[in-house]
Parts: sequence; C-alpha cells; structure tokens
Amino acid sequence: MVAIVTRAGKGSPLTNAEVDANFVNLNNGKLETASNLSDLADASAARTNLGLGALSTLNSITSLMVTDALGFTPANKAGDTFTGNVLLASGVSLGIGLSTPIFNNNSLRIQRPFTGLATGAGVTQFGTVQSDVTTEILSFNSQINTVAAAFTLGTYGHFFAQQGTIGAGSAVAVQTGFWAHSSLTGATTNYGFRGQIPSGTGRWNLYMDGTAQNYLGGATILNAALGLGAVGSPSYGTAGQVLTSAGAGAVPTWSNPTGGVTSITAGTGLSGGTITSTGTIALANTAVTAGSYTNASITVDAQGRITAASNGSGGGVTSFNTRTGAITLSSGDVTGALGFTPYNSSNPSGYITSSSNIGRITTGAINYGSYGSIGISGNTNGYAGISFSDYSMTLMIRNDATGFYYGNSTWRVYWDGSGNQLNTGNVTAYSSDMRLKKNQRRIEDPLGICRAISGVYFDWDVEECAKWDFHPPQHDAGLLAQQVQAVYPYAVFPAPFDRDPLNSSGSRSGKNYLTVQYEKVVPVLVEAIKVLEERIDQLTHKE
Repeated sequence: MVAIVTRAGKGSPLTNAEVDANFVNLNNGKLETASNLSDLADASAARTNLGLGALSTLNSITSLMVTDALGFTPANKAGDTFTGNVLLASGVSLGIGLSTPIFNNNSLRIQRPFTGLATGAGVTQFGTVQSDVTTEILSFNSQINTVAAAFTLGTYGHFFAQQGTIGAGSAVAVQTGFWAHSSLTGATTNYGFRGQIPSGTGRWNLYMDGTAQNYLGGATILNAALGLGAVGSPSYGTAGQVLTSAGAGAVPTWSNPTGGVTSITAGTGLSGGTITSTGTIALANTAVTAGSYTNASITVDAQGRITAASNGSGGGVTSFNTRTGAITLSSGDVTGALGFTPYNSSNPSGYITSSSNIGRITTGAINYGSYGSIGISGNTNGYAGISFSDYSMTLMIRNDATGFYYGNSTWRVYWDGSGNQLNTGNVTAYSSDMRLKKNQRRIEDPLGICRAISGVYFDWDVEECAKWDFHPPQHDAGLLAQQVQAVYPYAVFPAPFDRDPLNSSGSRSGKNYLTVQYEKVVPVLVEAIKVLEERIDQLTHKE
C-alpha cells in the first residue's frame, strides 16, 4: 500500500515534489483498482490517507479519491483512458516533456525533442466541425483578464514568437513568426491575417516597428489616407500632390508636380482669360459677318483672322500670266514662281533639270520596288548625286560606291559594290556605360568557350553568296557562327545580306544564315586572359 500526501494530511498546500510523488504513485497503478489492495483494511487505510474516510466495501478507487493528490478533478476513467474533461484547479500548471517541474508562471509548458519524422509541430489540432455548429470556430482563443487593482502590465501579448537557440553546426533555412499556408483558400473569403480594431488613439491593426524590409507580393488596396513619416506625426500631403522618391533607403515625400502646364492665358485674337484648372479658350469674333462671299476681297490680321470681307465683281480669275479665257498652264507659266525651268515645256510632267539635261526628278512611281514617289535619273561622270552646297557635301550614288563626298575631294563614308561600309574616321556605336547595365556578373568558363570555337581559314561559297547579292572575298579567315552560337549566343545574329528591312518575312533565302558580331567576343577573350594570367601566377609561385 502506498501513502498519498494530501492537503488534509499536511494542513498546507502541497509542494511541487509532493505533487510529483503523488503522480508517480498513481501512474504506477498502485491505487487504481482494488486488485492492488490486499484487503478492505488496506483500501480503507488508503482512503484515509487521501482524506476521504474509510471504505465500507472493497470497490475501485474513484476520481473523487485522488482529487486532492492530483490537483485536478478527472470527470471519468474507464480502463486506462480518461473519457471526460480534465479540470485544472486555479493556479495549477501542466507540463509535458519536463524532467523537473520548471513552469515559470506558465499555465502549459511543452518541452520535448522533435525527432523521428521530417516534420513536427508543438501543438496540433485536428477536428471536424459538426452540422450543429454554424456561427464560429476558434482554433486558438486568447482572452486574459486583469484583477481589479491599481497596477500596470507592461506588455500583454496574445501571441508571441521569439528566437530559440540554434545549436552550433545547425542552420534554419526559413523562420516564420506567423505563417498562413498557401492552401488556406477553401472558404468563400480567406484572410491570412485580419484585424478589426476600430480607429482611435493608440490603435493599430498592423504595426511593424522593426527596421527590416516589408514585402507585399500581391496587389495592395488602400481604403484610407496614406501617411508618411514618424508615428504620431505622419504627413498626408495636400490635394494634387504626388509621392516623390528620395532614393534608396529614404522615406518618399509629398511634393507638387513640376514640369506640367499650370495655367493658360488667352493671347491676341483669343478669348477666355487665364485658365488654371478648366475652362474654354475661344477665337475672338471680328466685325466680319458670317456667310458666303463671291469673288471675295478679304483682309487678314497678324493672327490669321479674317477682319474684313466683301463680295467682288466679275466672273472670277480670267487671266494668268497675260493669258485670258480658259487657263491652260505650260512650263513657261510657272517658271518664275518655281525658280527653275521645267524639263520639257511642251510636256510639263514635273521634271527638274539643268540646261544640259543632266539629272532630273520625276514625281512618277519608281520601278525599283515602288517604295517611293520621287525618282532621280541622269548622272555626271557615272555618278548620280545631290549636292548640299552650303555644307560642301554631296550624296554620291553609283553601283560600286555610294556615300557622302566632302569638298569634292574626300569620301566621308561609302558602301562598295559588295555592301562593305568604309569610313575615313572611327565608327562609334551602341553603348558600354556601366550605369545602364544591371545584373552584372563575370563570364563563366571563358577558356571553355574559347576551346569550343575555332578560328579558321576558309573559302566562301561564292556561288551561293552571289544568289543573295553577297560578294565577300573568296579566301577569308574568321569564326564559325554555329560554334559560337552553341556556347556564346550573345555574339551571333542574322546575316544582314539574308534580311530585307523593307520585307518583314524574315530570311530572304529561307536558310536563316548567321553572322558573328566580333566585338561581342572581346569580353570572352578578356576574361580568358585573366584566367590564364592567374594560372601563370600559380605556376610561378610553385617554382
């Protein structure tokens, strides 16, 4: 028979050690059934130790017999399983996984290792809502009161997450203070976090006073004023102001928009006054009476308004350049007005020519693809050209050389009959400014790229090239575009001869010929040289 320490036996509250000893005795089964008691006398003595009085018959010990020892009242016990509620007395703490009673004013303390499975949880609730529950289910409900006394509680946290110890050598990839899983989508409306605190002083539905970044991956909807600045003195701006960035890490500010039209003033000939928001600017009326005028005499002011109009007399214009009656125009009729002599006065078809009939412009359709409406024919010394005399520059055109000729002595730039561009100065194109380049990173394995491509001597397939008006020299040297494309596609582009900018159908040949933009290969060579230099240094240091 085991003696159980009770409050009735001590006359004072049980110590933690005494409660633990009672639990051990009870959990070992020493008082659970009459089979553990030798006779009615032993059972009576056990009941007396519990402070419940002697037994009249030898029955199983009931929950009432161990209430004082446990500190809570079991509702029912069938076999080894409690089927009813467990009631903890006021001031009683419950610990799970503790080797010693360390509660530190915690109502429930769980202290156990997580092991045996890939995932774990400190507290898990599973349950099925029955059809008679239709208003609300709260898986976690915190409602703490304070006593009616004059004191101030520093912090009242309904949910508190703090950093535990991460053991030496271990690491935690992601740590989440509060986690609403992506599967939380089954209801008609789903909230990851919902705050319903009404507005008022010292009230915040969401208060993030840490200095770490805040990230919102979805759309953000504001249904109230947007304030910027410190708590207690936010700035809401004024009507019409916009947010202006102050740079990375700085708080944006409200400012008035700049650079736009802020007012319109009606000038001469207009009415409506100065407009700063909305209004109408109208053309001011003149003394002219609205209506139709025949053979009118019209006066126009500096603003283009008709200030006077009257009907004229006669049957309209009957003469032109000393001619009367029906007007028939010839080239001589317009020579003075145009400032040049039309090419053929007996057949004025819109030509411009010199007296030697060298070079003329026609407004008829051009036969070479019909991509324009002005054609130029004629040449001097085998060239057709347009001269810009004020700048000593001539656009010279011929089958084997087309470009800009300066001062009647020097080519600035021209294209030969094979399509090669030749410049007397440097060619500057594109941009390499680092301020325009994001996500900069070193080219990986530059030696591997160099090993995968080959510099070769070769002969062009001149017959195939000629089909597409491409005329390179027969013997040449260079890289092979397909090799480069396989390891470094940044330097490979469609061959210009196989593309027609006037036709968006793609490859002219249908074979999608490629070319290498050789300056794009330079970064690979630079990085490869660095790698070789590092290896040379390593070998030198070994020696």
